[in-house]
Amino acid sequence: MTARAYDKAARGGDPEPTGSGAGWLMLGLLTAVEFLVFLDLAIVNIALPSMQADLDLSPSEIAWVIGAYQIFFGGFLLLGGRAGDVVGHRRVYLTGLLLFTGASATAGLAGSGDVVIAARALQGLGAAALVPSALALLNSAYRGTARHGRAFGVWGAMRSAGASAGVAIGGIVTQLAGWPWIFLINVPIGLGVLIVAWRVLPAGPVQAGRHLDAAGAVTVTGGVLLVALVLGEGSSPFWTSPGRTALLLVGIALLAALPLVERRRADPLLPVRLLRDRLTVTANVVSFLVGAAHLALFYLLSLYLQEALGYTPLQAGFAVLPIGLVVVANSTLVVSSREC
Repeated sequence: MTARAYDKAARGGDPEPTGSGAGWLMLGLLTAVEFLVFLDLAIVNIALPSMQADLDLSPSEIAWVIGAYQIFFGGFLLLGGRAGDVVGHRRVYLTGLLLFTGASATAGLAGSGDVVIAARALQGLGAAALVPSALALLNSAYRGTARHGRAFGVWGAMRSAGASAGVAIGGIVTQLAGWPWIFLINVPIGLGVLIVAWRVLPAGPVQAGRHLDAAGAVTVTGGVLLVALVLGEGSSPFWTSPGRTALLLVGIALLAALPLVERRRADPLLPVRLLRDRLTVTANVVSFLVGAAHLALFYLLSLYLQEALGYTPLQAGFAVLPIGLVVVANSTLVVSSREC
């Protein structure tokens, strides 16, 4: 789809058929970034033992290499989507991709665990800007076309493929080139996508009258970050530390106060009506449980295979790969068979 046709569709006109080369190029750009973002959720797992040995990381620090990305990704996801509504999804998409690529380079060149963890947090922040903006651009580009459902089927499959292929790719890269390259491999891909996206992606509409909703953003993001920070510190139970217990209670209080805060906003970040919708709540709870089990499985299994059973990174990556292939097959069959 051309930029002119995209803007016409966004204003309510008839969109250009998306079977053209430009349409498939745009779909490729948006889904490739989805693949990259979720690849980085999993690719680090196989490299953890090598990283721990080289950087002399404690078990708690190793957990934060994974957790920092996930916390900042999830914590800023709503704010990333709203930022796209306010300043334009193309601008937020390109900014997020630039941040993600720069953070990947920083992690790959890092000489200490603290730098790696900080870079992983920045990667998560970039991903939180990328995913909702890419989703909005994809929806606007294919809305009202025959390929709308197929486009979202590809989107869902690429998400699962990224998370699943990450373990195998992580094993190959760690074995052949060393753990820094699980991050550095993102740099040429990110820069290539950035250059093409700058020329191909249309500006898209900016929703007049939208606001970032600072109160809602601080409440939901602060609550998620505090709860995750306390529960993610696995060196000792949180109840043995009064400070961590207090932070956990503050985080829970912020999340509990979210409906009260958002009810008073004219343009809420999270509309309260969504919390009363049974289908939405159920879908999100199921998604949370499946995602939590999926990510924890890859993390623990990769450590067990290498540290307890003595697998090499390459062997561990391919040992875990069948789990991911089942996920990809299911997502492809289920998501692509339904119109979105």
